[in-house]
Amino acid sequence: MTDPLAAGAAFAGLGATFMSTALLLMFNPRSAGLRWYALFWTSILGWLASQGWGASTGDWRVAGPVLNASLHFAPGLFLAFALVEGMRRAGAHGLAPVAVAFLLLPLDTVYEGNPAADAVIGAWNIVPWLAASWILWTRSYREVREDPHRRRRARWVLVP
Repeated sequence: MTDPLAAGAAFAGLGATFMSTALLLMFNPRSAGLRWYALFWTSILGWLASQGWGASTGDWRVAGPVLNASLHFAPGLFLAFALVEGMRRAGAHGLAPVAVAFLLLPLDTVYEGNPAADAVIGAWNIVPWLAASWILWTRSYREVREDPHRRRRARWVLVP
């Protein structure tokens, strides 16, 4: 074992992430947004599993591609979750960012090191996170503004 502390931390995080995702799906199985959130968490599970595998064996030939693919798909899956959850429409809205992730995958793997490809992948790693955060924040702000009970509860979140 090359790095037991890193492997242990990665595998502990993997177990906690898997358990939390399973519990969320078990207690709220009909939520379309939650299903997309669980798909986003699969990218995190892949990232943690590859970190644990690479740290425990030292062989990054297998763990490296899984790690790269997990990190590549995470922004698209998070944006897909935000579109489905934030827009209040369960539909195929989440498929668009996932399709873009599939289309950009060759830039992240085959053309790695190319300045133009790196610029596109850099934008891919920034824009979906910001867009998803904005969508989720505006939805939360809208809900608090529309419902006086939520407005009162939102104030309590800020007060310790």
